[in-house]
Amino acid sequence: MLSIRNLSIIRTTYLFILNLCGRIIYGREAVEPIQGDALLNSSEVTRIRRINSELEIGPKEWESLVDRRSTTSPDGSKLYTIEEVASCFCDAGEALAGDSLTAAFSSVPPEPWNFMLRSAGPAGIPPLFFPLWAVGAWVRYCVLLPVRIGIIVWGTLAFCFIFFSIRLLIPPCRLKMYMLKRSACFYASVWVASFGGIIRYHGKRPKREANQIYVSNHTSLIDVMIMIKDYSFSCIGQRHPGLVGALEDLLLTIQSHVWFDRAEGRDRRVVHTLLKAHTENEENEPMLVFPEGTCVNNEYCIMFKKGCFELGARVYPVAIKYNKQFSDPYWNSSQVSFQRHLLDLMTSWAVVADVYYLPPESLQPGETSAQFAARVKKKICEKADLIDVNWDGFLKRHRISPKFMEQRQKSLADVLIRRMYLKSKSASVDNLDIPLMRKHGERTPADEKLAPRHNDLRLRANGAHVAEEHTFLDPSLSHHENGIN
Repeated sequence: MLSIRNLSIIRTTYLFILNLCGRIIYGREAVEPIQGDALLNSSEVTRIRRINSELEIGPKEWESLVDRRSTTSPDGSKLYTIEEVASCFCDAGEALAGDSLTAAFSSVPPEPWNFMLRSAGPAGIPPLFFPLWAVGAWVRYCVLLPVRIGIIVWGTLAFCFIFFSIRLLIPPCRLKMYMLKRSACFYASVWVASFGGIIRYHGKRPKREANQIYVSNHTSLIDVMIMIKDYSFSCIGQRHPGLVGALEDLLLTIQSHVWFDRAEGRDRRVVHTLLKAHTENEENEPMLVFPEGTCVNNEYCIMFKKGCFELGARVYPVAIKYNKQFSDPYWNSSQVSFQRHLLDLMTSWAVVADVYYLPPESLQPGETSAQFAARVKKKICEKADLIDVNWDGFLKRHRISPKFMEQRQKSLADVLIRRMYLKSKSASVDNLDIPLMRKHGERTPADEKLAPRHNDLRLRANGAHVAEEHTFLDPSLSHHENGIN
């Protein structure tokens, strides 16, 4: 069945011709598929992951982590050195150099160049390749685009005829619901064909059961079309206006889906209840969830929201990996409309993707829902060769709250001062005059002398005039929980 699922002689031949042209132009080595991403195994990415994870934990957890890194004297006391303090500044520089948050939401140009202007980069079209680009542009806009527009137009007309015939002529029964769902799969196939989709499915096709949920990484709205092409999933997602909203309403007339508005707090409270009720009913199709909550560029995988992992259902991971040699499927909805995104896909060479259905996962004893979500995400990243980072998708569209940054600054200042100026209680280190860790909030005479200096530095940095008694050493300013408004 899997071979029949992936059988398409015309598309396979077309993809072979594209690969052959690439080998002729660039050579065989340049277009061979890369087995794994070398970046995933580099020390640079390991360091970025460590920095990101430390930035996301709360102030108290971060202070505890810093304390564990400290050396220990013979009597068990904590010792601090200037090298440890300097490492904090090194981490800050490394975080700036390896900005994985911005990288996760930025398009990555393919290597080698695929002769599309939008992926040429700032340098533009190389003069040597201009004739080839001109020929390629003519093929994409004058041959492929009209064919693909014809596919979506005629496919939509055929779907409307089938859909309304079923709705009007067949009485309510199981056969009618089955035929409506198959018509949805057909229409999804029309959309996939309209942007030159060549999709390969790997693994066991889903089937209807109670207490199951499918989770996947998210690159574009076409992920939904690619998944429904193979199986009539129910979906949960953000309510959109325009063309996307019309497609959502169409899906809602065929089977149960959950569309919500992130701006409405009451919607978020209701979604969990609806999702749980849907998964418990074995008559419903399995729910497809994108726990990242936003589109990512298919190079990274950001933090999974834990809501769908708290239902007590079996979780089936699905890894979607796109081949960016032929197109860039990433949809940055904050910059590009869905209609423009579809036009970019229709004028690309092809959308080539592999969909991997992975074995189900269940919550382990003693495991929290957040740990469960991270474990499932790791399996998806390993299968799709994605870089695993823990950024919250919330940061893509919203600025970090000033309160969040102020709390982090206070926490960091408290740790640094505590590490540099604490008095040692160990006789073996008295002569070294190396400070010892004390309880948080405990002040020493040295702290009292240094407080005005720290206040002065704080005033200069913020350009504000605050009372001298509100210093970084004030315990009430140092132990707020880390949060975002």
